[in-house]
Amino acid sequence: MKKIGKILLVSTLAILTVGTIKVVNINSETLLKSNVSGHVQAYNHKPNNILDNVFEKNGMTILPFIFENSDKTISKDYIVSQFKKAGLTIQNQSSLKDIISTGTQIKTNSKNYTVLIYGDADGDGYVDVFDAQAILKHYVFAENYELKGIYNIAANVDNEDTEIDVFDAQRILRFYVGYETKLV
Repeated sequence: MKKIGKILLVSTLAILTVGTIKVVNINSETLLKSNVSGHVQAYNHKPNNILDNVFEKNGMTILPFIFENSDKTISKDYIVSQFKKAGLTIQNQSSLKDIISTGTQIKTNSKNYTVLIYGDADGDGYVDVFDAQAILKHYVFAENYELKGIYNIAANVDNEDTEIDVFDAQRILRFYVGYETKLV
């Protein structure tokens, strides 16, 4: 899709999302709501193997990915080849989908890995406007639509604080149309 088409799609979706959910009022109180420093896990964009970026958090062994652009996805074949390169056999290989997404469980003899794609808050394997929509729904309707666990970690792309808010959604939209070169 051409850039102008993406911009129109994003603008329309943002208006529809905010308009149908509730008007989100961003004021100085919202901007200053949290002054807690966010923590960005060290990430090597060109590792010898994807397992070099693995880290432990909240009792999970997390296999993280940060996309360079919104057209990128992770294939099952790529994951299998990287684990094989590291000398590991994936036990649940037949149950993996062709497109790997946030929340995908990869099981080996020794560990269970949880895939984390920063920005993939809805768990479909893509970083797109639907992730921004999921974040807005979380922000407005946290009691009825809360991003939990690995999806909460995936949604925090702004990293100015630890809260999932409109700034995370905005960053994903800017990344999607090509105005952000780094998602995290």
